[in-house]
Amino acid sequence: MYASRDGGSTWTRLSRGLPEPPLGKVAVAVAPSRPGRVYALIETGQRGSLWRSDDGGESWRVVNHSRLLNERPHYYTRMLVMPDDADEVYFRRTAWG
Repeated sequence: MYASRDGGSTWTRLSRGLPEPPLGKVAVAVAPSRPGRVYALIETGQRGSLWRSDDGGESWRVVNHSRLLNERPHYYTRMLVMPDDADEVYFRRTAWG
């Protein structure tokens, strides 16, 4: 993952605390109520699924290892953070009948 803090003129690779490649699809969401809080839903196999940064992406930690977060069709790599609660995150996933 990369971040730009100048409108895209320069980019910095984010790596501190993130898993090493290979990685699958990645979804990123910023908490509107706490802009420094960023979540990344990353396909990593057994190395974790949900990662969180509290410093705008400078450093990361895994907050959930459950593969259920990545149980979705490939085109649903999206998530959202509730506007009024930086700790409430929603994901699309495959429903079980």
